Formats: sequence, C-alpha cells, structure tokens
Amino acid sequence: MDLFNIRCKVNNVARDARNLARVVDGEAFARAWEKASSVQREELAAYITGIDKDKVSGWVKRVLASMSLEDKPIRELRALAKAAGVDYVNNRQKDELIERLKP
Repeated sequence: MDLFNIRCKVNNVARDARNLARVVDGEAFARAWEKASSVQREELAAYITGIDKDKVSGWVKRVLASMSLEDKPIRELRALAKAAGVDYVNNRQKDELIERLKP
C-alpha cells in the first residue's frame, strides 16, 4: 500500500465520521435517544462504533416512528395533520392536533 492510498483511506474515514457527527448532533437524534430503550441504545452503539451513518439514521427513524403522538413535537404534528387534511393546522394547539389525528 502506497502513501496515496493510505491518505485516501484516512480521508474517507474522516469524512464518514463528520457525516455521522452531523446526524448525532441533530435534534431528532436527541429525541430518539431520550425515548430509546437500553437494548436500542446498545444497537446504536454498534452502529456508531462502525461509523455507519446510514444505520444510525435508520435507527433514529425507527425509534421516532415508534413514539406516540403526545411525544411528537408540534412541527411533526402539524405536518401529519396537514397530510391528513385537517384545516388551519398552524392555528391549532398541540392538544387539538392530537385529538384530530387520533382515529
């Protein structure tokens, strides 16, 4: 292995670590971490050790998808309500949005 290939590999690892850091620094990651069980956190630790941004992002999406409506922030509730056809979503409070979204 020559010097050029070594530098390329190091640069690739550094790039992957920066991309992973962006995911971990996000608000969605923080919310997912708070709601995750210990088993889910152990799963995440393996993904972080392997510097796998895609698996970490997938983990965040899975954990957030399992959250109840009451745990979701108002932005997500508004987006869900708008997609469900609820009128005047920006004028409604969180409780009212939850009530309209529940089946």
